[in-house]
Amino acid sequence: QDFSDSSSESFYPWYSSFSKLPGADFFCEIDEEYLRDRFNLTYLERDVPNFKKIYDSIVSAISSVEVTEDAVKLYGLLHARYIISPMGLTKMYRKFREGVFGHCPRVLCSNQAFLPVGLADKIGINSVKLYCPCCKDIYSPRAKRYHFIDGAYFGSSFPHIFLQTYLDLKFPAKKEYVPRIFGFELVNHD
Repeated sequence: QDFSDSSSESFYPWYSSFSKLPGADFFCEIDEEYLRDRFNLTYLERDVPNFKKIYDSIVSAISSVEVTEDAVKLYGLLHARYIISPMGLTKMYRKFREGVFGHCPRVLCSNQAFLPVGLADKIGINSVKLYCPCCKDIYSPRAKRYHFIDGAYFGSSFPHIFLQTYLDLKFPAKKEYVPRIFGFELVNHD
């Protein structure tokens, strides 16, 4: 798997290893305070086998902690919760402004930056997709390293909460291409 927040060294070594995986650039580092708050872990033990052991390995100060599939699953589920918190939204805003998630390929969207979205909130349904705030359509990431990231690690509500939080962001109205022949619009007679 490929996942990273290129910030300085993490308070927990597990994230430093995780952030080197391909595709980790879509993720942001969860703040220590948020990660250690037991309330934020509510019901996650249902989705992650050996929850206590995996959680302890993620927050451990030991530098030789392995990045296992279950640890990625737990971190991903926590990430989906974190990115809709005020701290997480701020980190994702920076990534959005930097174009980390890519840009809409649609010509009439004028290279609009994407936001990550999951089509489902349960693990194993779909990989992460990309939402364009201009055309309001969803795309698959071009790079294959993102095809292995579960969409549940971002959730189905993230882009909409993000856009409701940052109301000052302005996007051009969706433009439709109008077919013409010699300057005259083609009329559709449906």
